[in-house]
Amino acid sequence: MSLAKTNSPMSIRKPKRVVNKMCSEEVKIERSGTIAIVGPANAGKSTLLNRIVGEKVSIVSAKANTTRNRILAIKNLDKAQLIFIDSPGFVGNKKKSALGGMLERTHQDVASGTDLVLWVVDSAELINRKCTLDQTLAEFSKSGVPAPDVVALNKTDLFPAEKILPVISELDQKLSSSQTQIVPVSALTGESVENLLSLLDEKLPEGPALFSLETVTDQTENSRATELIREQLFRQLRQEIPYGTAVILEKWEEDDQAIRIHAKILVEQESHKGMVIGKAGSRLASIGKASRTQLSRVFGVPVHLKLFVRVEKNWSQTEKGLEKLRVAGGLGDGC
Repeated sequence: MSLAKTNSPMSIRKPKRVVNKMCSEEVKIERSGTIAIVGPANAGKSTLLNRIVGEKVSIVSAKANTTRNRILAIKNLDKAQLIFIDSPGFVGNKKKSALGGMLERTHQDVASGTDLVLWVVDSAELINRKCTLDQTLAEFSKSGVPAPDVVALNKTDLFPAEKILPVISELDQKLSSSQTQIVPVSALTGESVENLLSLLDEKLPEGPALFSLETVTDQTENSRATELIREQLFRQLRQEIPYGTAVILEKWEEDDQAIRIHAKILVEQESHKGMVIGKAGSRLASIGKASRTQLSRVFGVPVHLKLFVRVEKNWSQTEKGLEKLRVAGGLGDGC
């Protein structure tokens, strides 16, 4: 048995299915580049990234700002390598904690220096009149991200074409650059995602592959494990509690048959600890069961998981608290 902590880009273990069947002998990459995925919280950025790659590389929940750090994932086409970088959703104007400030800096950093910028806009927010297009564009502007090369108008599976076309027309009129192209897509169903990829492919600069064609993400296995556990905290806990949680890997053991993981869940208040554990440990057991299912699916082997809960008072409120967590590995690879 070995204690494994890998820091190299990972090719996801898949005994039954392989994401990238290409190999360097079969394919010559002629174009490659980085593509920043930016947009408001809950616009569907992470769902879109998972759909593009064909794997769950970015966690997803119905709560805003589930993504905390930058997530890199690679999609190989016939002669092109597209390197996508997902980012946290815009934090907005509310008072920011140290963690909120980190999220804001992360999406600004992701969008600066990439070859292309992909905006993701939520069509449902516009069509259901939860916000106007001017408000949406103002949110992008205030966030400090660059103008888009391509806009993915997401969630179009929810509406007929006669509802979508006016939004595309208005968006086209309000975008200042005539070079920006708009693609209606559904990250949920995959509708028109291939069209989006073709368009991004056309805009990529010439160049060789920047990653091995077998690599799906640069996340370490440790980071992927903590993220999948944190996803269940966001899915199963109510109100603001999941925003004050973090996950630290305490132990990772593996052999050819299974992976054994011990992980610590941090909460900010003593009262939150009881809510995470639940009556007679029922909530923690549910979080553990769902996490094990996802971990086993991603790593392709059975995963034995033990979870513990500890109070780290107000860790998200101060830079000192963030730094302490960062050193412990609780903020992921991209922070």
